[in-house]
Amino acid sequence: AHFQQTHAIMTTLAEQMSVAPQDLVAAVGHQSDDLKSAQKDAGELRLELLGFEAQNMAAQAESVASYRLVKGRFENRPVEELQSLAKEFLPMSGVIALLAGRTGKKFTLVVACSDRVDVPARGILQAHLSGLRGGGGGGDRLAQGGGTITAQQFEGFFDRSDEIIKSLL
Repeated sequence: AHFQQTHAIMTTLAEQMSVAPQDLVAAVGHQSDDLKSAQKDAGELRLELLGFEAQNMAAQAESVASYRLVKGRFENRPVEELQSLAKEFLPMSGVIALLAGRTGKKFTLVVACSDRVDVPARGILQAHLSGLRGGGGGGDRLAQGGGTITAQQFEGFFDRSDEIIKSLL
């Protein structure tokens, strides 16, 4: 019974892949290689798309003091993607990027300060998180933190950003 079941599975798989049963192992290996290659290409394209997104956001940024202030608020966007997007701003000049993400009540803020920004990302992060239950850390150019936040708090999260940036100058 076990042999018949295994044979039926092998025959069905071979038919689905349009190969002879004895070529099934090689065909699965090729499929696996193709999948890995496609996943690598998709990852590279995602990074390229983040670069375009960052350029677009920077072009639409408002001026605060002598800086361009980018504010991005995202629902259900993976933290890793926010981090990658933040890194796209680092080589720019005079840009402060505030990228806030919320999934349910969980909140993340990633702050990026590009070249020619004299305000530390860590200070901007801490000022934005004061009054919220949470924490974080980082350096002068990149910082990340988070905690819990209500939908209403998230909606108005950037209301004080201009004031915060000016106070840190």
